Amino acid sequence: MHFRFDHFFKKLLRALLSAVGRVDAELEVAVDAQRIDLLFTPGLRVRPCRRGAGRAPAAPAAPDLEALGLLGRIVASCCILEAFHAPPSVEEIRGCMRKQLNWHHSQVLRAKQRARASRAPLRPKVGRAPQRATAQAAPSPPPIPVLWILSSGRPEGVVERFAFQPFEGWPAGVYTAPLAEVPVRLV
Repeated sequence: MHFRFDHFFKKLLRALLSAVGRVDAELEVAVDAQRIDLLFTPGLRVRPCRRGAGRAPAAPAAPDLEALGLLGRIVASCCILEAFHAPPSVEEIRGCMRKQLNWHHSQVLRAKQRARASRAPLRPKVGRAPQRATAQAAPSPPPIPVLWILSSGRPEGVVERFAFQPFEGWPAGVYTAPLAEVPVRLV
C-alpha cells in the first residue's frame, strides 16, 4: 500500500465488509504470458534483429497506405490486429482487450523506467566534479494502440454485449466500441 488514503480506504472497507463476506486485499494478479497476433507501427521500416545481431537492413519500401484500401485505413496509426477464423466469443474479445491493456501498461512502465534512468545522477569520473542531473518533465504516457478485431463473420453476441456501433465514415461491417480511452474496433 503506497498511500495513506489507500491504507485507510482498504482498512475501512475490510471492517465494513468482513461481516458480510470474504475480503481479500493486496492480491497479486499474475497471468500467463499472452501473445498479440500483430502489432503495427506505421512508418517504421527498420526491423529489429534477434538478440545480439544488431539491426537488420531496412525492409523493402512499403506501398502507400491508400493503395492498401481498407487495410491501409486500419493501420494508419499504431494498432494491434487480432484475427479470428470464426466469429470470436465474448471471452475471446476480453482476452484481446486484456492483451491491449497489458501491452500498454508494459510500455508505460518502460517509459517511466527510462525517465528515471535519464534523471539518475552521473557518477563522477576520477578527478572531475559530479555532474548534476537536469530536471526534466515527466514523460507523457505512450498512446494506447487501437485494437482491431478481424472476424470472418459478425459475432452477434459480442456486438450487443460490448455495445459496438457502426463506425461513422467507415464501410458497412466496421464497428467501434464506445470507450474512447480503450479504442476497440471490429471488422
